[in-house]
Amino acid sequence: MGLAELYNGATQSFNVNRNVYCTGCRGTGAEGGETKECPTCKGRGVVLQMVNMGIAQMQMQQPCNKCAGKGRTAAKHCTSCRGKRTVQEGKQFTVDIEKGMRNGDKVTFEKEGEQQLDMIQGDIIFVI
Repeated sequence: MGLAELYNGATQSFNVNRNVYCTGCRGTGAEGGETKECPTCKGRGVVLQMVNMGIAQMQMQQPCNKCAGKGRTAAKHCTSCRGKRTVQEGKQFTVDIEKGMRNGDKVTFEKEGEQQLDMIQGDIIFVI
């Protein structure tokens, strides 16, 4: 982008590859949304771990890594996302560069960032 484009204004397009919830399973990771009790934590969502500390033993509770602390896993993994809950998607964005914008100005696309389980979708920020 040159100085003339900043002075006169322009339109710039760009593509972004991002993770979005799978439409095949609606982000559950399970074919048809069917889940079952997690065999690792037996539906509790946590596992107990024994840690040896010299002559003492300590019992620690931590979230189950098999079900991510949910207590349920997919009965059959989704064929679209293979149980990962998200798929890669390319999306094109168009930025209108207004006359007189400065180097370092930002254009924000709210709630257009990646989608992840139990997280708020972020923004995409285009820096001039």
